[in-house]
Amino acid sequence: MDEAQGATASDEERAGEGVFVGCLCVQCPYCDYELAGLLENRCPECGTEITEADARLDARRRVFLELTRFRVFGLNGVVVVLCMVPPAWLVLIPFGLGVLGAWVLPDGWPAGLERCVRRRVWLLSLPWFWLPLLGLLLIPTVAEFLSWNIPEFGFLSNIMYDILDFLGLAGFGAVLLIVYLVSILLWRRWLVRLGHAAGLERGPGKEPFPWRCASTRLAAFPVLIVLVAGVMIAGILPMLDWLMPNWGTGW
Repeated sequence: MDEAQGATASDEERAGEGVFVGCLCVQCPYCDYELAGLLENRCPECGTEITEADARLDARRRVFLELTRFRVFGLNGVVVVLCMVPPAWLVLIPFGLGVLGAWVLPDGWPAGLERCVRRRVWLLSLPWFWLPLLGLLLIPTVAEFLSWNIPEFGFLSNIMYDILDFLGLAGFGAVLLIVYLVSILLWRRWLVRLGHAAGLERGPGKEPFPWRCASTRLAAFPVLIVLVAGVMIAGILPMLDWLMPNWGTGW
């Protein structure tokens, strides 16, 4: 009899404290409403039923946000510092557009914690989008610096001039375009990996940021259009000079 009364009292205490006391989930994963003290597993704000799987997913996402809090500033800070070195400053504007893409998520996507996680995943992956292109742009600057300040590396300047002279404007633009396309592919794979780590998967083969998303278009397409147009123009001009040697003399 005493054991039964003790069990009943214990159940009443738990019910008075709420069903989410002692659980990892104290906020609604969908609207961030405070759930502590509730007597049922349904959010009174958005009406969503919070299951055990939701609680585990919420905990996974909050741990991801906590572990990547400082890394997101460090990686993007490295990109900003590298952009201060000419000619890498050309990347600063498209990089800024990419950062802006974290705040143009579709309105139809879930709000609350999931939106914060998507922004974090986006900002964490963005530096790996631009670092390969920045590296290519900084190679001539680094070679010039070494050749001027360290006599043993004086040959690097001549090598860089020979390579650039051999490639020409169109060839160098084509190399930039190829590196940019490879960066896009690597960036998309990194987005998927980070999305899975943060619990954003929605089934096999689904990406956290599909190509139709405005953020993806804002980050990738402007530079891609400029590079394609630049390579085409740089390739057409020598052909015009060869076909019509005097075509520009009337300007």
